[in-house]
Amino acid sequence: MNTTNTDSTLISRSGTQLRVPMIRAVIGRGVFTSPAFRFASTTTA
Repeated sequence: MNTTNTDSTLISRSGTQLRVPMIRAVIGRGVFTSPAFRFASTTTA
């Protein structure tokens, strides 16, 4: 539900903001089938 926290976490792990849109795009396409990624995609979308 807190997209800001999710984004900041992804930025911290990747070390760059350019990876956040990529991850979102991949999640949007449904490449990741893990429950965690599905939950993240549901909350962000």
